[in-house]
Amino acid sequence: MMNEEDDNIYNLLTEYREKLKNNFLSIYLWNVDFILMNEVSIPCRLLITQKECGFLSNEFHSQGINEVNSGEILSLPLWLAKDLYSRGFIDINYPDFLSPKMMNALKTDPCSIDLAQISPYFFEVGIELSKIFKDEIFLKVLLEAFKTRLEQLYLFTQCSNHCSINQVTLFRGNTDYMGIFLNTLTSCEKGILEECLFYQEDIDCRFYCVRKAM
Repeated sequence: MMNEEDDNIYNLLTEYREKLKNNFLSIYLWNVDFILMNEVSIPCRLLITQKECGFLSNEFHSQGINEVNSGEILSLPLWLAKDLYSRGFIDINYPDFLSPKMMNALKTDPCSIDLAQISPYFFEVGIELSKIFKDEIFLKVLLEAFKTRLEQLYLFTQCSNHCSINQVTLFRGNTDYMGIFLNTLTSCEKGILEECLFYQEDIDCRFYCVRKAM
């Protein structure tokens, strides 16, 4: 049973602020993608009425309402939703972009889905939530979809050894399947593509130098 101090989200957020001050040199705090991923909004249902927490809801805050009642639906950033869920303050739901309909689409043809438009942190958020819910079926669908899309990226790097990431636009014709696919990449996939192209160019350069030396 929580005491009054333990079940107050306002006190919890005050503790967070102090922890951030003490850990401001943490590598994660300077990782832009990590920060943006954790800011993705997650639908949640409040389980305990909270005073001084009207700021958690834009609607309540704009109306000057300072108390949020149990049962209210809130849209919270992932970092906060995870912690409040672990402490029993809220229930979490999958966001719309991770609905059963989306899971079926991923099973059918993951490379045809514009994940960049849906959420640049689609896989990261999905994996975080699957760990929270211990949803192995959901996690398996995500990993299989990620694997399939990585195979397409591999094919691209093999047929464009001398292209930098800035030259990818050469492949973006409306009828070019690979070009269309490249426009759908998530932030993580773009990072993988950039690294692959960089190392591929480095390998090509080394082979060239070896040939010249022979």
